[in-house]
Amino acid sequence: MEILALISFGLSIYAILRVNRLESYLKEKFDGEIKGEVVNQKTGEAEPVFGKKESTANIFSWFAHEWPLKTGALLILLGFIWLVTYAFLNNWVGPLGRITFGFLSGSAILYLGEKRLKTVSSQGITMTGLGAAVIMITVYAAQHVYSMFPAPIALLFTSLTMMMTAAVSLKYKVRSLAIFSLAIGGLAPLLIGRAGEGILGLYGYLLAVTAGVIWLAGYSRWKILIFLSMVTISFYSFSYFFPGRIFPGSILLPQEFFYLKFFAVTFSSLYFFTILLSVVSRKVEVPDLLAAAAHGLFTVGWINGIVLPEYKSAVTLLAAAFYLGATYLVFLRTKVKNALFLYTFISVFLLTLAAVFEFQGPVLVIALSVEAALLPIAALALLNQEIAGYLLALFILPSLFSVPSLFSGKWNLGLLQNDFYALSGVTLAYLTSGFYFLGKFRQKDHSLHRAAILVTIAGAYYALFLIWKINRVFFTPDYVARMISLLIYSLAGLYFYVKGELEQRKIFYRFGMSVLIFVVARLLIVEVWSMEISYRIVTFFLTGLMFTGSVILRKSKVTQK
Repeated sequence: MEILALISFGLSIYAILRVNRLESYLKEKFDGEIKGEVVNQKTGEAEPVFGKKESTANIFSWFAHEWPLKTGALLILLGFIWLVTYAFLNNWVGPLGRITFGFLSGSAILYLGEKRLKTVSSQGITMTGLGAAVIMITVYAAQHVYSMFPAPIALLFTSLTMMMTAAVSLKYKVRSLAIFSLAIGGLAPLLIGRAGEGILGLYGYLLAVTAGVIWLAGYSRWKILIFLSMVTISFYSFSYFFPGRIFPGSILLPQEFFYLKFFAVTFSSLYFFTILLSVVSRKVEVPDLLAAAAHGLFTVGWINGIVLPEYKSAVTLLAAAFYLGATYLVFLRTKVKNALFLYTFISVFLLTLAAVFEFQGPVLVIALSVEAALLPIAALALLNQEIAGYLLALFILPSLFSVPSLFSGKWNLGLLQNDFYALSGVTLAYLTSGFYFLGKFRQKDHSLHRAAILVTIAGAYYALFLIWKINRVFFTPDYVARMISLLIYSLAGLYFYVKGELEQRKIFYRFGMSVLIFVVARLLIVEVWSMEISYRIVTFFLTGLMFTGSVILRKSKVTQK
């Protein structure tokens, strides 16, 4: 019991510390705390109390301010536990009296805390948290020690405690108490035990808690509650996100599986519309980003857990289309880009995951390449330039997944095999998207023009690699293929090198130089030893002529200018 008391007290302190700035402000700052802001002594401007990071120094500062109150609360809680324990051992009162005393004591402390909030905020917060903790301990004892009433009654007492704490937090605008009330509601199934035996009972209760939290978050504008609520639901759902892997041996009845699917869709939809409404009505803040990211993972978890493998890609694709379609319709009516930005990237994440669910190996590389090429173009046509620019980063995925194809041993078996198709897909995707954006944005200082050049050059590197592999298949012996490839590389490298110098385009210049450095290094380190003398002579002569000719050409161009 003592350990439980310490945990409860620590939980209340932790909840307070995570969201309030410093409660070490003196009583003259109280008006600022009630308004959700304090006055900066250096600038004279009002600053929000909430949303700033807590450091270790702040924790000590919080405890140092009126530290006797915090210490006294802990001592009272321990003394209460020992008093009740002593009374129990000596049979001063029966079980009913003991539990009644616990409820009355906790309620009295909570009431006094609420009254104290009117005058000294920090003291009222501590006492309110202490009273709620005493009630929770009493419920736990009544349920597990004496089996005094069934689980629904214990859940009712817990819910009332949660609602009282939430009401106090809302009345005095103390976000820490709101989070503490969410913690009470989230811990209730664990403390009560039997409340979580059935899926319908557990998730029905969690749905009621979630609805209350969403209302509280909307009314008070404490957006972090949405994210924390999703974390709570995910805690109880984690075993269903990874069926048979994390917790093997759990078998659900058909009816339970139906309930699970119903609650998965309900929670996902509820959080989606809540986040959507939040970012449409106000500016996007860090809690919105956390909630949106958590919602994407939340959706993926349920799809991975309750959808059959053969349908996972289709369901993921459907979820992505639903999120993006609903968000786009809201954007057309409101012209607010916040939600569109958030759920465009979440939908893209789901689309990528759908490809991962459906394909493997080189086929996956091709699918990701098509997605990386088409989505930025579609975003440019339907959404805006900023989103299209961000979506160009999708090329990272096919590049990463194509690494095995670059070094595959199947190239020795011939050209027309999966790795060739995979790298051809990546190359075409890069070049198609790059040339499209270069055609749309010709201004050299435009961000999308610069991004398109990077994409095009990446495609050029893939094209040069394919040329090397194709020549090795079509030309024998091997040093003939290498000779032809190096000559092609020299032409390409010199073209971009000269173009970059003449047009003062550093990116072209550096690309051409990198190719030329490769050619020279390959000739001097590898080919000088492995080529036959005749082919070595031809290769070195032709390459040298191209190098010197490029200098003459460059100077003639400069002279003409």
